[in-house]
Amino acid sequence: MESGAFKLLESATQRTLHAHAFSRASNQASLVLTDLLSRYLVLLTSTCAKYAHHAGRTTLNAHDALGTLEELGVSVQELNEYCATEGKELNRYALYSIRRVEDLLEFKCMSCFGDVLISSHFFFSPPCRRIEAG
Repeated sequence: MESGAFKLLESATQRTLHAHAFSRASNQASLVLTDLLSRYLVLLTSTCAKYAHHAGRTTLNAHDALGTLEELGVSVQELNEYCATEGKELNRYALYSIRRVEDLLEFKCMSCFGDVLISSHFFFSPPCRRIEAG
């Protein structure tokens, strides 16, 4: 996978973890979850393409996506329920306030550096650095 695309998926993974009240995650766990997300998206898109190809089309449409989701075990009703409840809750994490940016940067630092973190809560961009045990 392209480096830029992987970074976007990694960012989405970290935001999702943070939105679900994880205060830290190891770098390895974050990479594994990002890889799973990548594989799931590849499965979704390739299955959508098969539906379109079977219908004699070269472009995807909503019916292909709905058929794919049904095949993979997600009903439209479940998707609607998710959007009405948890999706709404997660939507607030998509907004960029100063506090949200600080929280996300702190989470990323914890993911990268492990247990020890020094951060300033008074600046827009909190510094993160590793403390060497000595």
